[in-house]
Amino acid sequence: MNKKKITLIVVSAVLLVAIIVTGAYITISASIDDNTICKGVFIESVDVGGMTMEQAQEAVDNYIADRAKKKITIQVDKESVSSTLQELGYQVNENDVIAEAMKIGKSGNIIKRYKEVKDVEKENKIFDLDFTMNQKKVRDLVIEDCTKYDVPAENATMKRENGGFVFTEHVVGSKIDVDATVQAISDSIMNDWDGQDIVITATVIEDIPEYTADDLRACTDVLGTATTNFSDSKQARVNNVAVATNFVNGTVVYPGETFSVYESIAPITIANGYMKAGAYENGLVVESEGGGVCQVSSTLYNTVLKSELEIVERAPHSMIVSYVKPSADAAIAGTYKDLKFKNSTDAPIYIEGYLVGRNVTFTIYGKETRPSNRKIEYVSEVLETTQPPADVITIDESLPSSYYKVTSPAHTGYKARLWKVVYVDGVETERIQINSSSYNASPRYVTKGKEEVKEEEPTDEEDKNTDKDKDKDKDKDKDKDKDKDKTEIDKPATDDVTGEEGTPNEENNSQTEDEEVSGEE
Repeated sequence: MNKKKITLIVVSAVLLVAIIVTGAYITISASIDDNTICKGVFIESVDVGGMTMEQAQEAVDNYIADRAKKKITIQVDKESVSSTLQELGYQVNENDVIAEAMKIGKSGNIIKRYKEVKDVEKENKIFDLDFTMNQKKVRDLVIEDCTKYDVPAENATMKRENGGFVFTEHVVGSKIDVDATVQAISDSIMNDWDGQDIVITATVIEDIPEYTADDLRACTDVLGTATTNFSDSKQARVNNVAVATNFVNGTVVYPGETFSVYESIAPITIANGYMKAGAYENGLVVESEGGGVCQVSSTLYNTVLKSELEIVERAPHSMIVSYVKPSADAAIAGTYKDLKFKNSTDAPIYIEGYLVGRNVTFTIYGKETRPSNRKIEYVSEVLETTQPPADVITIDESLPSSYYKVTSPAHTGYKARLWKVVYVDGVETERIQINSSSYNASPRYVTKGKEEVKEEEPTDEEDKNTDKDKDKDKDKDKDKDKDKDKTEIDKPATDDVTGEEGTPNEENNSQTEDEEVSGEE
């Protein structure tokens, strides 16, 4: 072969290779330099190969929305609670995963880019999305919707019957373990979820009661007892004392708990068994629903003092009462005045209340820890006395002159304080002021009938003139009879001397036993 022919063959071969390489380059460049994601790229399970960024974004958004619509069901024993993932704040954190997918085969020299494209075609490239949950929403779901199926534990109970205690055993309950259930929900979604509806079982644990019957059997010591008398009370007031006592009787107060007398006996209404009886209001004794319930709170107050429990709230009456000494009372006036005390011991206490005859008694039982050689007593000290003001008298012209009624008795005012005196082996070791109290003085309020107008006595001159007139007219029988009739009509009529509610000789200056259940002055 001649040299010229060889040269032609070589040149032709070079040109052919050049054409092939150029064609390949053009083909490769066309395939890696377009604005689509190369084949074999996935975002989660979404195949975005061959898609533009806009197409890929739409496909991924649809994927996320579809997952957010999936339902999660939490089994709680025989019940179930459901929610969608969207309601639990399931979403994707902002990231540039689509932009990262687009970069494959788009940077470096052509050989590098070509290699990346071929590698992805052989083994798919998968990008993960960064999903998150709103943990507060998950926790709220568990707390609000799952825990309502909790079965609360029941402490053992105690009841005073026939002079002894009857005990009921405790009951073990069940409750949702909130933390464990929240974690289980998060794990089921965030770890290897297949994208289908989810069903999990809530974590349930035993709810153990705090006090068993054995615990309560150790709480039968008498810590304190007190009795007051209401022998002068009318039946309506007796009823109110009985109703309120029954509401308080049998209450168990656990360590650290605060007991409110008002909350225990409310509502103080006719519908709740109360009747209208005397009560203090604005310096007067008035008829009010529940009049008399303060004797219950005052008797219990003295019981609590003897038990040496912590007094949280106590208020004196606006005026003195007779059934306890000054500063030893505790008024009830809605939420304005209440008796509250805390069980400041380490064991439960039991409140017993009952009526015997015209006496009301409260006893508090618990676990006695005070030394047997230590005794206490409470001493009332009157610091100041104020006599009642003058009577306030109201004249009612519509009533007869004999009418006389004390509508509200007078009250002496006092300033007093209460002391706790502690004795050890019979020797006083401590004197502590418990409270100071002020009681207003108030006048007696009296309603009287209209005042009687007395007929004036005739003078001597008038008598003489009358005699002369009679002499002149003695022969005129008809005129004489007329004058006689007129004199009888003018004589005052004789009325019954007894008033409707009593006479001035029946004045009542005693202090009322009734107390306030309504507003103060």
